[in-house]
Amino acid sequence: MRLNLALVLMCAVVLAFSSGCDDVETTTVDTQSADATTDQTATDVPADQTAADVPADQTAADVPADLAHDQTDATTPDLIDDAVQDQVSDATELLVDMVIPPARGTCVSEADCGGEACLGLGGENGWHTCASPVAEAVGCQEQGMDACCTSADCTEGACFTGPRFYCGGAFPPMANLCAADECATNADCSAEPFGACVPAGAFNEHVARCTYGDCVLDSDCSARAGGACLPFFNPCNHRFIGLNCTYADSLCKQDSDCLGGSMGNGYCAPGANGVTTCEDFLPPP
Repeated sequence: MRLNLALVLMCAVVLAFSSGCDDVETTTVDTQSADATTDQTATDVPADQTAADVPADQTAADVPADLAHDQTDATTPDLIDDAVQDQVSDATELLVDMVIPPARGTCVSEADCGGEACLGLGGENGWHTCASPVAEAVGCQEQGMDACCTSADCTEGACFTGPRFYCGGAFPPMANLCAADECATNADCSAEPFGACVPAGAFNEHVARCTYGDCVLDSDCSARAGGACLPFFNPCNHRFIGLNCTYADSLCKQDSDCLGGSMGNGYCAPGANGVTTCEDFLPPP
């Protein structure tokens, strides 16, 4: 049978130049079935037969030429397409990681913020948070201690209802006040190192303001392993106070790491070189 197969292949190659293959025996022997005949054709094979239906020890000569062609068409291109698709996918992921670093923080886009903006501190690589815009005042307060009734009364900025970020002591009277942005970019915050401009709406801020910590980006935190530049907040009124470095060995990284304080109101306090501590908040009188 091997000799016959070899002769068939040789004749296929020289068919265009010679007609001397007419005498070659091309009988196909089916070693798997006693019922197989030498004149088996593609029509004798069930339409739904696949490569998996062909016994493992069946040779190319045992499979009708049309079926073998169909099996090759059904498998080889799919394998090639899958391999190419995997390479394209891997290359795309690498390109995204190199060109578009993932946003850090509590949002990536407006879709994460219910339609509000996803604001970044320090650019695309900085901490991101959903905007929570503060509405401007639309009229005077009853106490009559307002600096403005509407934003039209302000020479700059806008009119907001106060007090803002109250913390302890006798509660001050409700009064409107004019406020304007302190900064537009981090470059405007140069009074101290690592100034970060907090956009209006970020962390409930009514206007943009400068804050200072010991980092702006994760790349500023390289003293030890696992450096990350994270936001910290005043435990009294929860106002954002600045970005500070934390590391893998930092005791805490956020207030929720310290909820088990002795008074049940612990918070995470930033420290030099990422040496954070859990502290108990003592409300002012």
